[in-house]
Amino acid sequence: MRAVEACDVTYRRCGLTLVQRVSLCADRGEVLALLGPAGSGVNTLLLLLAGAFSPDAGRVLIDGVATTTPRWDLRPDPRVIAHGPDGAATALASPSGSIVMLDRPTAGLDDTAAADVLRAARRRATDGACVVLTLDDHRVAAAHADTIAVVVAGRLVSWGVPGVALVPALRLLEGTRGAVTASEDWPFGLDTAEHMTRPAAAWIDPSSLGGRAAS
Repeated sequence: MRAVEACDVTYRRCGLTLVQRVSLCADRGEVLALLGPAGSGVNTLLLLLAGAFSPDAGRVLIDGVATTTPRWDLRPDPRVIAHGPDGAATALASPSGSIVMLDRPTAGLDDTAAADVLRAARRRATDGACVVLTLDDHRVAAAHADTIAVVVAGRLVSWGVPGVALVPALRLLEGTRGAVTASEDWPFGLDTAEHMTRPAAAWIDPSSLGGRAAS
């Protein structure tokens, strides 16, 4: 049983599709890093996984049970410890909770303090927790996460183990320079709803984007 699963999840707000048909999962003992430029839907996806937002379509499962959060509740599922940057250290130090979700836990920290937080995340995973976090730097994610999911324009464009196989999608992430926002017609993404087996690596070809990614 997966600790956390998103199954073909879509979330809309104010006429915008912020997350579109995303399917991924994370297990206990795993650190999953979510990456994406500003406006990509990464933070919204984290809130969906935490049960703080309710999807418009699809399901989020925690320990195999669907979340039932009212649409505007904003409180995470009681089975999840969720914190922003200010509460990351406290959340990771707490012995309670086997699913921990952190939004930009290294934001505003110097390199030493950031490394301490990420080592704490690794210890929690080693002790059997599932840790999902958003990060701004894919190099940091590759050094500390077991798996990386890259989200652009609300779509999952890469999901798998860090390494050479993820370079094309990570180059796409660098190429957007935070300029890409969610839209209904973004044509690129992984449709993983039919299977929940985590790929060793899967990606889109950035060359297929032409000049659009750098717009």
